Amino acid sequence: DGTAQYLPAVAVAPDGRVDVVYYDRRDDPNDVMTEVSLQSSYDGGKTFGHSLEVSDRAFDSDVSPGSVRGMPDLGDRLGLVSVNVGVLAMWTDTRAGTRQNNKQDVARAVVVIPPTPPWRRVAHDAAPVVAALGALLAAAATLRWLLWRRRQREPAATPPSVPTGS
Repeated sequence: DGTAQYLPAVAVAPDGRVDVVYYDRRDDPNDVMTEVSLQSSYDGGKTFGHSLEVSDRAFDSDVSPGSVRGMPDLGDRLGLVSVNVGVLAMWTDTRAGTRQNNKQDVARAVVVIPPTPPWRRVAHDAAPVVAALGALLAAAATLRWLLWRRRQREPAATPPSVPTGS
């Protein structure tokens, strides 16, 4: 359609579902106003379901400190944590900014994903269930990081010594 979908973040839930979140300008023919979309695959990434907008409104991708030099930049990472019951997505969002002040914030959304589509976006201010899911996703991400750090600190196995002839 000539519009940009870019900077994907990919995560895999423990049950094997592959989730991708990305910046998405398909609803703006001028290719400036951006949403954040999510798509999931239940077959190891061979096919993906329909896109789901996880941002609750579009924001201007030209709002950034780089825009004064004609080089707007939303950053180079989106965050995504996937668990069997859903995802936590995070991204740079400019809805509180203007092209004059170039304000950017980090936004987030929790999306509950049933074992099969369709998905539904959960409002940012939804009840304690959202808070519990967010805490679960944060705990999963922290545990994953701690396990990674532990593996980094473990000494490498030393190869057996080879006797030398005397």
